[in-house]
Amino acid sequence: MYNWFTDYLRGRTQRIVVDGATSEWSQGTSGVPQGSILGPMLFLLFINDLTDIIPPSTSTGLYADDTKLYKAIRSRQDSDLLQESLSHAEDWSKQSNIDFDASRCKVLTISRRKSPNETRYHLGSTELVRVISEVDLAIAVTRKLESINTSFKLYPRQI
Repeated sequence: MYNWFTDYLRGRTQRIVVDGATSEWSQGTSGVPQGSILGPMLFLLFINDLTDIIPPSTSTGLYADDTKLYKAIRSRQDSDLLQESLSHAEDWSKQSNIDFDASRCKVLTISRRKSPNETRYHLGSTELVRVISEVDLAIAVTRKLESINTSFKLYPRQI
C-alpha cells in the first residue's frame, strides 16, 4: 500500500490556468493533488494528527480540506482554552508546512443570550472575523440557530 501511494504521489507535474492563460509545467513536490479522487482521503491522512495536539476540551471536526474547532464557552477560562487550541493548531500548521488561510477562518457564537460572549480569537497574529451566520456544506447556521433560506442551484459539474 505504501509503495502504491508513493508511486501515485511521486513525479507529479502541475501547472496553473487562469482566464485561459497557462503556466509552464513544474514539479509537484508537496501537497495533495486537488481534484483527484484520492485527494480528500490523502489530505485527511495528512492532517489527522492535528487532533492529537488539540486539548480534549476542544472538539475538532475534519472534512476534506475543512477544519473546525469548537467548544462550549461558559467562562473566561473556556475562552482561554479555545484560544490555546487555536495556538496549538497554528503551531502544528507551521511544523507541517500547511498554512491555514486566516482570512477564511471565522468565529460563530451560537447562543440564546442577548449579549453572548464576544471574546476575540486569533490564529497567529490575525484576529478571526466574527460572523452572525455561516454556510457550511450548503447548510446555513446562525448565532441563534434560526432558519435561513439556503436555496442554491446545482450545476452539472457539482453533482
